[in-house]
Amino acid sequence: MRNFTKWFYNASTTKTISKMFVLLAMALAFISCTTLNKSSKGLTQAKIDYYNEYVEVTNSETPYKYPDNMSELNLVLFDAEEKSMSFVYTIYLHKADRTEEQWKNIRYSLVSTVTKNVKNFHDELHESFREDGITLMYFYTDLDDNLIQGILLKPGEY
Repeated sequence: MRNFTKWFYNASTTKTISKMFVLLAMALAFISCTTLNKSSKGLTQAKIDYYNEYVEVTNSETPYKYPDNMSELNLVLFDAEEKSMSFVYTIYLHKADRTEEQWKNIRYSLVSTVTKNVKNFHDELHESFREDGITLMYFYTDLDDNLIQGILLKPGEY
């Protein structure tokens, strides 16, 4: 044990150990930074501006009432760091006016319809979402702001 103590407290050994700790800390910091920045990897400032402009224009036109008179788009959000686009809708129903079985059917219909429609959208915006690996999130609430259904479509699922 005495030899270890001498070795540990030796000036050159202490410097070596200190250097190793500094290198380890720097490596951990680098790994943390690359992990945190992974989500925004690949998005240029031009693409971020493109998505932010889309959000700004779309939100200036909300609430957008759909011709089916059953829903409206209330809000669109873009998070460049998370590479996600969120859409918030209201369904013109009160949760209390439907049975749980009816809501189950409504939820199923929403998920299948949204997924099918997004897969079939081949406009510039949706192609850009695909190219950039944007996660799409759809949130549907009732007239009382109760969350009815959330739909998450990761890149490759649409």
